[in-house]
Amino acid sequence: MQKGKNIGDTHSANVVLDGHGGYRLKEVLQGDGIDALLRYIRFESEQLAERFRYKLFERVLILRGLADLVI
Repeated sequence: MQKGKNIGDTHSANVVLDGHGGYRLKEVLQGDGIDALLRYIRFESEQLAERFRYKLFERVLILRGLADLVI
């Protein structure tokens, strides 16, 4: 990946000025969601969430004095 390169597509909109100091949005384009961004950097969101849940559960066991149950 090149330094300074954006990852994924952002949301965008065409803004039209009305000549009276106002504006309106003419077209709104949806960008990439978090799953697409994670895949771009080679992360699978489900696998990442599962690892996070395990780490959280592991920490709860340690805080409750049950560290010997941690695998």
